[in-house]
Amino acid sequence: MSNPYESAFGEEKQPTEKAAPTQKEGLDFSNLPPLEEGDLTPALEELLARCGAFAQQATAFGQLLSRLRVVDHQVSNIVKQNWLKFLIKVEDEHQQPSLAGERKYFRLLQDKFSAIIVPMKTLAQQHLACLKQFNDEIDEHYYAPNKTDLEVKREIEQVKADLLLQRQILHDAQEALTTLADAMEAAEHRLNTYVNAGGENNLATTELVLMKKERRQLTEGLSHQFNYNFFALNLLDQASLKFGLVPKKTTAQYLSSLSLALESKE
Repeated sequence: MSNPYESAFGEEKQPTEKAAPTQKEGLDFSNLPPLEEGDLTPALEELLARCGAFAQQATAFGQLLSRLRVVDHQVSNIVKQNWLKFLIKVEDEHQQPSLAGERKYFRLLQDKFSAIIVPMKTLAQQHLACLKQFNDEIDEHYYAPNKTDLEVKREIEQVKADLLLQRQILHDAQEALTTLADAMEAAEHRLNTYVNAGGENNLATTELVLMKKERRQLTEGLSHQFNYNFFALNLLDQASLKFGLVPKKTTAQYLSSLSLALESKE
């Protein structure tokens, strides 16, 4: 039945069907994958876990350094000055009684070098990951909803201390490798005396040349594509470690150089 009041004012209006709402393009969230649990881990907690993993591996690495007793192969400064040998008699405590003994000692040094540089590179890669996350995600404005400002501040200071300790550990490893590299060079100079000596202690020039080439590949980091000398400390670095400083303004440059050190190629 028509409405008389609507008829008085004009034609009766026909009910109109409401258009079905159209779905806007690009706003369909139904197919999004669920968030993984790891995605919700706060950056600071994740970084503390990374530092903890480094410390765990570093403990085993430190025990390895103790067992290898690299300090026993340290070359004196006088022996390093090869020109002195032409003027005075220089006693070398590491000199072996025969060519066979020198060969064995040289191989021992190489084995110890490899035993250190392989796990050291792994630790350096972990150090890079820690430092990169610290530089990218942690600053003075970092906020954690489940922690007080004081707790956050303490944990950030703990991370800084861990990063400095990582640098010190890698520096100690670098010094050990440098000691072994010096010992290998000193052994090469002793091997020179056996070149074309004849008899059981005869060393061919070709063999010595190849031994030196192999040693350079090893001690220059080319064999393992790792410039371990990056972790040598200058006076500024030593001051940073002493006073516990992690300067943000130089961190980006440090990260870039460390990445290159881990990709060292010939």
